[in-house]
Amino acid sequence: MNKQCPGCQTAYNVSPADVGREFSCFKCNAALVVQKDGIRLAGSPAPPTQAIATPAASPAQPEPAATSAGGRNDFRRLAGRLGDAATWMFGIGAFLVIVFLFFPLINQAKVARAKAAVQAGQLREDRMERELKQKKEVSPADEELRKKARESWAKQKDRLQEDADELGLDARQSEYWYTWGMMFGFLFLAAAALAYLNPAQPTIRRVVGAIVIIAEVLLIFIKFVVRTSLP
Repeated sequence: MNKQCPGCQTAYNVSPADVGREFSCFKCNAALVVQKDGIRLAGSPAPPTQAIATPAASPAQPEPAATSAGGRNDFRRLAGRLGDAATWMFGIGAFLVIVFLFFPLINQAKVARAKAAVQAGQLREDRMERELKQKKEVSPADEELRKKARESWAKQKDRLQEDADELGLDARQSEYWYTWGMMFGFLFLAAAALAYLNPAQPTIRRVVGAIVIIAEVLLIFIKFVVRTSLP
């Protein structure tokens, strides 16, 4: 059944029970009649098998305006796309923050391991020296073995210390890039959080956005205000 005005294409809610009703179009004021095959202009020929039904008590009501419904749908689509983009940015930002948070920790662990190797070797060397001194009788062979052990440890200690120094230098040089990576991660998180604060977003997203923004502000305050004020 055709439910549109033949003149302006305004849609109406009509059913077979409305056949025979006459009304004026709300938009173009054309005289319309509901026939079996749909809405026609009043005075146009009716189909041969037209059946006249008893008019309903209430007039036909136009369907909701397409423009307003379309505007709301467009806004929902835009909000949904904004939320999807914000989720991607949130994921990228979280990934960058986690990666560039743990890279410095891994470098520090490498430096600590190299220093621990030096300390472990020195402890072993000191223990062997004490054991030699505690002997009641020290043979020339024992002295010769200890001398070779001291020389071997001296070379090994120098090598281990050089490795520890190089690892420490690499860690300090890498802090520059880790800081940039962390900054980009926080920027992505901030952009996603601001998009989550859109009133069209679900409540849980708005809560997450607010928490992220507050956390970043606190971190910036601690980093640049509290630490710089300390002696």
